[in-house]
Amino acid sequence: MAPLTALFAVVFFRVLIGLGFEQKPALLWAALSVFATPLFFRAAYLNHNHLLALTTFFAFVMLWRAPVTPARIVAAGALAGWGVFFDYSGVVPAAFLGIWALLETPTAAPIRRGLLFAAGAAGPLALLLAYQWWAFGSPLTVPQAVMPNTVYSVVGHSGMTLPQVDLIGENL
Repeated sequence: MAPLTALFAVVFFRVLIGLGFEQKPALLWAALSVFATPLFFRAAYLNHNHLLALTTFFAFVMLWRAPVTPARIVAAGALAGWGVFFDYSGVVPAAFLGIWALLETPTAAPIRRGLLFAAGAAGPLALLLAYQWWAFGSPLTVPQAVMPNTVYSVVGHSGMTLPQVDLIGENL
């Protein structure tokens, strides 16, 4: 976790430099992004949400920073796929990144870009399905299907439900 978080700080620093920041402010913001946020705390523990955030950020950078090549689209798809592997909530950023790859990257025809992104995501997603098959007897059985309800999972099935507009509003 710590090496990936350190890599995040370096990549974030490089992105800021690419956006025109001077070195000192870019270094300050990169350091603050790690040491003044929950990233520093989470880097000390195996935290699937943290891995999801890192892979999503790296996939975003792959699609955002030029030149966006077919290899970068595949890598972004793989990173997005690993995000889903680490936490099911990664489906949301993976979907947005996939749509972005499909519509915005100027390197190839839209269908080809979408296929490249999907090809990258296929490996990690296949591993996730294989794990679920091995662990739960079906590739489509998620852990929440076999977990007992808890006091915090009164909505949906073991806490898994569609997004709730009121909670989104409260969080914003």
